[in-house]
Amino acid sequence: MLKKSIIVLCAVLLLALVIGCSADSIASFGKSLGKLSDATLVPRNPYYVEKATENVKAFIEESEKAFVWQDSYEPEKTDGVLKFKSDEMKVFYRETVDETVNLLLSARDSSASDKALRNALNAKYEGLSYGKSEARKIVFDALVRDQTVGGLLENLDDDDKRANLIMLLAMWGIRVNSNQLETIKKTVQDLHTTEMPIPLQGCDINTMLTGRLFGQIKSIVNIIKSNSGSEPGDKPKIDTSVFAKFREDIKTNVGSRDYQTVGDKIAVGIATCIMDMMIEVKNDFEASCTDPDNPDYGLFFDYVFENAEAKAKLDKILSYFDAMSYIYNSKLDIAGLVSGVF
Repeated sequence: MLKKSIIVLCAVLLLALVIGCSADSIASFGKSLGKLSDATLVPRNPYYVEKATENVKAFIEESEKAFVWQDSYEPEKTDGVLKFKSDEMKVFYRETVDETVNLLLSARDSSASDKALRNALNAKYEGLSYGKSEARKIVFDALVRDQTVGGLLENLDDDDKRANLIMLLAMWGIRVNSNQLETIKKTVQDLHTTEMPIPLQGCDINTMLTGRLFGQIKSIVNIIKSNSGSEPGDKPKIDTSVFAKFREDIKTNVGSRDYQTVGDKIAVGIATCIMDMMIEVKNDFEASCTDPDNPDYGLFFDYVFENAEAKAKLDKILSYFDAMSYIYNSKLDIAGLVSGVF
């Protein structure tokens, strides 16, 4: 159970940053339409591309109004963090990301030339954390610089600190024995050679994960376990192998780039918003259960598709996935990801 918790934690970190949306059949159909429009005199309105380009160029300055930089207490070990100035600024940040997502999707759908927009997305990031936190592509190297995760990873490599780690995990509702801890240690060792598809700073991990997922690991793992599987059935199933294919697509498109772009920071914002919405839906689902302390996670999708607010949030999440897909010129097979829905 704990091994899967750690794997899912890392997978969420990796995959939330590379999520896109578009089935192969839809992509093929879109290519056919593109050829048809090229052969006609259909005008392509550049309005939304121009608006999206302006928005992306201003995204870093605008979105980072929500943050203040806080130096690390131990700069030799961990990076500083971007702290939200207030709860109101958290809302402001989400609204800023949402506006950018909507404009990116409108620009994509306009079929107008997006060369200027691509240039804006690919521009080098030079915001609040630039020069203060190194961008890294190896999973362990990025995770260990986070002020919360880093301590856990160091404890795994130090036998004398195992007891402290066990107590911390217990506070999150995860109880382990020595054998399980060894399994986790092996998993973490593998992270030393696992490369992320895009470069991340330690402060990105803090923005996306710390204070969000750690208190939610157990429930999120149970939801995935209760609704996973590649075989078709009478209920929706999550096929996590689709994420792996998409991750490789992103990795190929990013290539050897080892610095962050504006597009990467928009992706971090998208991932942050997705996680917030996922947690909101999860919390609402648990509250709706007959026994909120022991929810039947196998009923999660039943709840989502019967609840208008939850379904609206799922639609929003899918649109965010779609924007991520556009940023990295990649796609995620949503039809294959959640079988029995589409």
